[in-house]
Amino acid sequence: MDALIIGGGVVGVSCALELARWGASVTVLERDRIGHGCSFGNAGWLTPSLASPLANPHLLVTSFKWMFDPESPLYIQPRLDPEFLRWLAGFLLASRKAKFERGTAALVELCRFSVDRWEELAKRSPLAFGFERHGLLAVYEHAASFEAAARSNELVARSGVRVERWSADDVRDREPAIVGKQVGGYFFPDDAHCEPYAAVRAL
Repeated sequence: MDALIIGGGVVGVSCALELARWGASVTVLERDRIGHGCSFGNAGWLTPSLASPLANPHLLVTSFKWMFDPESPLYIQPRLDPEFLRWLAGFLLASRKAKFERGTAALVELCRFSVDRWEELAKRSPLAFGFERHGLLAVYEHAASFEAAARSNELVARSGVRVERWSADDVRDREPAIVGKQVGGYFFPDDAHCEPYAAVRAL
């Protein structure tokens, strides 16, 4: 055995497959069933448009609020612990504008490469896993949020992500199923999605 991978979710199985392609003998350890953890119930989004680090200088205040909210996407139980304080200092340093922009460029490149590989797998795998590349539409209810999103979208666009700005009329005309209050949206035509558990099985 050349490699031991702990965890049989999408990341673990992907790493095992790539190592095996390079000629390694790989063993995957999974305490339950392959693909039945987080990879079973996630959204299956394959979205370079959202590939930005959490340490975002534009969301720094929001991030700190999230840390103290158990229902937020970034809840970390606060404690007087040297390791936690060291991590917090690192998070603050990582949120500097230049570092954030470099991190976004790297993540976008990785994510675009990943989506292309998923598309290749969908074409050659005997197991279908619902891969579709129909894009992602983010719709906004408030003008302030809509304009604030333009900064992030400009950053990912510089890294090669195609972005279309839609007016409220564009949203209504192109996606009539969307109803209610909205001021516009951003469409990312190259984003994709799949069925996550089926994707792990295909790997």
